[in-house]
Amino acid sequence: MINHLLVNAALKARGLGLSVVTTGPVKLGSTVEGYTRTAGSFVDDGFTVGMEVTPSFGDQTPSYITKLTDTLMTMHGGRATMSPGNGRSLRVLLPPLIAFDNESITPIQGRWYVEGEYSPSTSQLRTVTASRGFGDATGEYFWRLYGIADTGLDAFAAMTTALLKLYPPGAVLPVDATTAVHIGNLPAPWASSVQPDDPGFAVVTVTIPWFVQFTNPAF
Repeated sequence: MINHLLVNAALKARGLGLSVVTTGPVKLGSTVEGYTRTAGSFVDDGFTVGMEVTPSFGDQTPSYITKLTDTLMTMHGGRATMSPGNGRSLRVLLPPLIAFDNESITPIQGRWYVEGEYSPSTSQLRTVTASRGFGDATGEYFWRLYGIADTGLDAFAAMTTALLKLYPPGAVLPVDATTAVHIGNLPAPWASSVQPDDPGFAVVTVTIPWFVQFTNPAF
C-alpha cells in the first residue's frame, strides 16, 4: 500500500515552489503610490491588476496592485518612499497566507490566501493475483486561491496558469526511493471558474488528479 502522508507532501511541495512573474533584479524605487522604475516595463514583465506582489526591499509585506502602467505599479495601501536602487525585485509567488488539511486561517482584507487539500479517493487492483498483486491508488489535490474581489480575471488567470504548469499531465513526482506519484491525464489538472466568496474575496479552485502504483501486501 502507499504512504498517503508522503504522497501529500510531494504534491504540496510542488505547488509551494510557485513563481508567477518577477521583474528580476532591476533598478526600482517607491513612492506613496507604489513602485517605480525608469527602464523596462511592469506590463511587459507580466504583472496585472489584482496580483499580490512581494518586494525584495523596504517593507516586504505583500500588497496587491490597484493600477498599472509601464513605469508605475500602484499598490493597495501605498508604499513608503524610497530612492531608486539597483538589484531590487518584485515577485508574485504562492501567497504566504496558507492553510493545509485540518488547519484554519484568518483571512486578511486586501491579502490573497490559499488552502491546500489532499484527497485519497480510491484504489483498485490491476492483477488477478491479489497477494503481491499490483494496484493503483488515485485521488485529487486541491489548491484554492482566494484573491481580491472586483479586480477582474487577469490575476487569477496568471496564477492558475502558472500553478497548472507545475503539474503537467503525465508528470512523475518522486515520493520516496521506491514510490512516485503520477499526475493524471484523463482528466488532466484543471481550474474552475472564478467565484465570489466572502466579502472582499473571490476564489478559484485548481484540481490535480493523481495516481500511485503500488504492490499489494502478501497474505
